[in-house]
Amino acid sequence: MQRTVKDRALSTRGTGDPSLGTLSELAPELAETFVTVASDIALVVDLDGTIRSVAVGADSPTPTAASWVGRPWVDTVTASTRRKIERLLREVAVSGVSRRCEVDHLLPSGAGVPVAYSAVRLGVTGPVLAAGRDLRAIAAIQQRFVQAQQRMERDYWKRREAESRYRRLFHVATDAVLVVDGTTLEVVEGNVAAAERLGIAPDALAGRDALAAFDAASRAVVATLCAEARANGRSAEVRAWLPERVASVDVAATPFRTGDSDLLLLRLRTIVQDGPDGDDGTARLVDFVERTPDGVAITDTGGRVLSANAAFAALCGLPDAASAEGLPIDTWLDAGLRAVQPDDASVLDEVRRQGFVQRVRARLRTGDGTGVPVELSATMLADQEDAACIGFSLRHADADADLLPDSWALRARRETRALLARVGELPLPDLLQQAAALAERHFVARALALADGDRDRAAHLLGLERGALDARLGPKGPDHGAANG
Repeated sequence: MQRTVKDRALSTRGTGDPSLGTLSELAPELAETFVTVASDIALVVDLDGTIRSVAVGADSPTPTAASWVGRPWVDTVTASTRRKIERLLREVAVSGVSRRCEVDHLLPSGAGVPVAYSAVRLGVTGPVLAAGRDLRAIAAIQQRFVQAQQRMERDYWKRREAESRYRRLFHVATDAVLVVDGTTLEVVEGNVAAAERLGIAPDALAGRDALAAFDAASRAVVATLCAEARANGRSAEVRAWLPERVASVDVAATPFRTGDSDLLLLRLRTIVQDGPDGDDGTARLVDFVERTPDGVAITDTGGRVLSANAAFAALCGLPDAASAEGLPIDTWLDAGLRAVQPDDASVLDEVRRQGFVQRVRARLRTGDGTGVPVELSATMLADQEDAACIGFSLRHADADADLLPDSWALRARRETRALLARVGELPLPDLLQQAAALAERHFVARALALADGDRDRAAHLLGLERGALDARLGPKGPDHGAANG
């Protein structure tokens, strides 16, 4: 078979070029010439790897290079690059020349200096002339490039994290939230934003068809969303149009159970459109969240603050929103967030069970020890975008505002829903008897709350004698006897 030009060239290189062999005695002088015109360091090395001569340029890569004479070349480099030197020597012994090889020479401090070598064998038996280029400048440029890239990535993820944080705070402040019956899709309860979307009073939401919140063309899509969420037991989301197609919203459906009832938490999210100059709407999110007078905070399901806005920090008397992160929200709020008695309902329990609570009376403890009355609403955030957490919204409230006063009111709502769920299980007389007992118990609890626990004053508020109230309360409070009175 006819050999190619490349094969013949390799064969010639392997046998050694006689013209190069005549230069072997001049190897040290050649090394000096190389560092003058083409390299930073040049070594004359025997084929067994022992350094015979060292020549360095004006900017020597290492101050100890002169001491390498008589030492094995591999002993002058780091352990991780010894194999590269061994491979270079084998290659130059076979072919007469080597490919470029990057190694790290050891400094007295233990650090490495990167040097790139190329080598040529002078004659059949050597020696080897290795010319090296100091790579520290290139390595520094590469390192700066890597650092700049890492900085850009960190800045990118910080911006993404900030955008996500503001977007979630924005949704807590603006989302319309509806709790609906999973079977009939009738509204059980909704927040003020949902009532505004439907153009009705918040008290008129209960019993309405949730699909009425959407344009006729979108109702089938939302109905399918609800059916799939209930069947799969997982959150899902679609885009739908509001009535008369005035605007589109993202609708998320999250299934949950309350007692024997299958419910759905529907959240209607405003879509933030890109600005005319191509921005992604983040600036407007930030502007809204920072300018809204409502305090907004997001906590984990245990009530520990994950993020908050400036208004929340101002309400709590904090220097900035970051000061609240990681602390329990009841550090500042006295609103029955956690149950004191095992049978008490708490805001956290209620929002986990029902999906949200709204218009709860709370007292905000500020840094100077004063208490500020606020209206509190809380919503469970557990759809595809958010990990399980709770969004809180706070606003100033009049001291005499008609808000839910405490955990007794939350418990009343829960027990009333449980009683309504028993329609069909008990005859009407039994339901009425239980409803009367339940109402009496909570009227007594409300009177005690208004009277700050003073039984004489509570009896007066109820138009009862003190003894009659004591008979209903029993020795331990409204749970003992009120239901049977």
